[in-house]
Amino acid sequence: MSKITLKQLAEHLGLTQGTVSRAINNYPNIAEKTRKRVQEEAYRLGYRPNVIAQRLATGVTKTIGIMLGGDDISAQASPFFTQLLIGMSSVLIKEGWDLTIFFNHEGVEQETFIKQTVYSGKVSGCILLRTLVDDERIKLFKTLDFPFVAYGRSKDDKGYSWYDIDSEEAFEIIVSYLASLGHKDIAYLGGNKELSHALVRQNGFKYGLKENKLKYRKEWDIVTDMTEVGGYEASKRILASEKIPTAIACVTDVVAIGAIRAIKDRGLKVGRDVSVVGYDGIPFGESIDPPLTTMVQPLKEAGEKLTKMLLQIIAKENKGHLQYLGKAQLSKRKSAGKPRV
Repeated sequence: MSKITLKQLAEHLGLTQGTVSRAINNYPNIAEKTRKRVQEEAYRLGYRPNVIAQRLATGVTKTIGIMLGGDDISAQASPFFTQLLIGMSSVLIKEGWDLTIFFNHEGVEQETFIKQTVYSGKVSGCILLRTLVDDERIKLFKTLDFPFVAYGRSKDDKGYSWYDIDSEEAFEIIVSYLASLGHKDIAYLGGNKELSHALVRQNGFKYGLKENKLKYRKEWDIVTDMTEVGGYEASKRILASEKIPTAIACVTDVVAIGAIRAIKDRGLKVGRDVSVVGYDGIPFGESIDPPLTTMVQPLKEAGEKLTKMLLQIIAKENKGHLQYLGKAQLSKRKSAGKPRV
């Protein structure tokens, strides 16, 4: 379908160009029924606002956006997210761009939320976090032909730009390291398997067990909400069993910190009675007692890389899609040691 103009869209709807423009840009003085009708028809007919013209008319500066949802606010408040933002900001400051965080309030459909963001003209591109195995956001951004880059991959990683860390390999390394210390009974604290990174890390954990000829125990594979409290409660369940593991691999450092607290509360020594390994490499992990053994992913660098990729996409400097897979590095500390005989 050929691209239509604002004038043609207004004529089709029987409205003035000013009304249509205000509806697309979510001005407050437009009735909700009108706004929804205009945006739905604009999307159906393939109308794309001229972002450059809007900038000249409204004075909006060069800006990229991060889209957040209420269902994962705990993750957004984590040290992981903070480090990522630091990396993004360092690039944007140098390039003279700004960053806007769009928060999807409860009750707003995701499709509506994304269309409002795209049609607002307030950003030239978006960074998507916490990708899902089957991610409708990615499909919609591709349909809208709007610049974006995903931090992580969905099950179909073709046809769009993404940056990711090979966390499947990382958890194979975690299990192999624990096995090399003499651990045979290893538990796993994971996350919602609709999240790509949670599923991939669980797969890596299982592959690691298989490679090292260790037994997988379903009762020791627990889904958490990926918070410190979630890690604490899940570890309490495992430690209340008749047989307990000698080591626990955790989907994130925050979950691992909760596990360490639960082990201590049980009167056990971390790194001797039960070892703990996390994933992320957040700065706080090095300061806890005992310091957390973890797979360190380059969080600041990830923020920088994602931002540079998005600016390239917006500037149309690349002919194809940008896709980059990085590596995490094992940092050996005192939370993991040889199992007690």
